[in-house]
Amino acid sequence: MDSNQLLGGNIKKNLLKLSLPTSLSFALQSMYDMVDMMWVGRISASAIAGVTIFSTIFWIVIVLNEIIGTSSVSLITQSYGRKDLERTKRVLEQTLTFKIFVAIIAAIIISLILEPLLWFFSKDKDVIEAALEYGYIRIFFLPIMFASYSVNTALRCLGDSKTPMNIMIIATLVNMILDPIFMFERIPYIGIPGLNMGVFGAALATVISTVLAFSLGFYVLLKGDSIIKISLKGLCKLDWEIDKKLLTIGLPTGIEVLMRNLSNMLTLKFVSIYGTDAVAAVGIGSKLMNFAFTPIFGISIGSSTMVGQAL
Repeated sequence: MDSNQLLGGNIKKNLLKLSLPTSLSFALQSMYDMVDMMWVGRISASAIAGVTIFSTIFWIVIVLNEIIGTSSVSLITQSYGRKDLERTKRVLEQTLTFKIFVAIIAAIIISLILEPLLWFFSKDKDVIEAALEYGYIRIFFLPIMFASYSVNTALRCLGDSKTPMNIMIIATLVNMILDPIFMFERIPYIGIPGLNMGVFGAALATVISTVLAFSLGFYVLLKGDSIIKISLKGLCKLDWEIDKKLLTIGLPTGIEVLMRNLSNMLTLKFVSIYGTDAVAAVGIGSKLMNFAFTPIFGISIGSSTMVGQAL
C-alpha cells in the first residue's frame, strides 16, 4: 500500500488494514514466547525462574532497540510520505547498520555483567545455570534480533504489514516445532527421540526462528519487492547525520521504556525473596500479559505509519 492509498479514502479502514496484520504478528511473537515458557516449564520451576530473570535483565538492553526503532519509524514514514525514495532507502540501510553496530556493543557489555546480575536476583545455582544456558546464546545473536525487528518495521512503514505477518507465522511455526525436538530426550506426546538440550534447546530454537525471520525480511528488502530496494554497499557505512537522529528522536520513548523495565526488575527482586516458585509464576504471568497487549501494539504501529507519512 503506497502513501496515496494509505492516506486517501476511509482512514479507519486503512488503519485496520495496517493494524490487524501487525497485531497478529505481535500476537504470534508473544505466542512463541509462551510456547517457550510452556516447554521450559516441563523441565522445572528453576528453569522457568532462570529464563524469567534473564528475560527481565535482557529487556533493559532491548531499550536500545526501542529508541532506534521509534526513531526509524518517524524517519522512514516521513521520507516515504514525501516520496523521497532515495532518502527512504538511506534511512532503511542506516537503521539496519546502526542497530547491528549498537547491538554488538550492547551484547559485549551485557555478557560481561550478566552473571553478577543474575546472582543479585537469585542464590539458587540451578536458576543461575538455567539463565546462563538460555541467555548467552540469546546475547550472541542480539544483532540479528535487532536487525529482524528493523526489517519488519521497515516493511510496515512502507505500508506492507502482510509480509511481516507471513514471516512471523513461518518463524513461529519453526520455533514451535524445534522447541520439543531440541529440549527433550524424547519428544512429549509422540515419544520420538530428541536432542535433549534442555533450556539451551529452547534458546536455540528461538535464535533459529529469529535468524529465519530476519533472512526472509532482509531478502524482501534486498530484492526490492517492497518498492524500496536496499543495497549491500549502503549497509557497509555509517551516516552520522541519520544515526544522530536515530538516537535522539526516540530517546524520550526509550527513557519511558527503561523506567518501566527498571521497575519490573525491582519488582522481580522483591518477588525473589519468596523463592524460585514465585519468580517462575511471575514469568508465566508476564508472558500472558504481553499477549493481552498485542492489539494495542498493532494499532500503535499502524497509526504511527499513517501519521508519519502525512507529515
